[in-house]
Order: sequence, then structure tokens, then C-alpha cells
Amino acid sequence: MRSDPLAHLVRELEELDRQGLRRPLRVLEDAQAAKATFDGRSVVNLSSNNYLGLTTHPKLVAAAAEAVRT
Repeated sequence: MRSDPLAHLVRELEELDRQGLRRPLRVLEDAQAAKATFDGRSVVNLSSNNYLGLTTHPKLVAAAAEAVRT
């Protein structure tokens, strides 16, 4: 008899729901940048590891594109 390897995750989520501790994931409304829009408000996005805004820096974007081409 096989058991569901993910069954414990379902139970954990149900327990978090029961305790009111499960946090909903929030949807990012625009590009992942240092500043983002959540619930219509402009905020600093500290949860993306991009709080310095480097993922959208033109020089880094160009360097990444060049690295992929070579």
C-alpha cells in the first residue's frame, strides 16, 4: 500500500488554517523591482532579495543579456 508523500503537508496546512496562522500569499501587481505595488499602495519590496533594485538596473540587465549570448 502506497501512502501519499504530500499528505503531511495537507495536514500541516489544515492545522495552520484551524489556528488562523496561515498567511495568504500576496500578488505583486507590477514588475519585481525595489519598489512594488501591493493592494494599490507603493511599498519597498524587502521580500524579493531585490531591495537595491539591481534586477532592473540597465547595466546589469545588459551584462546578463551579453553573458547569455556568449
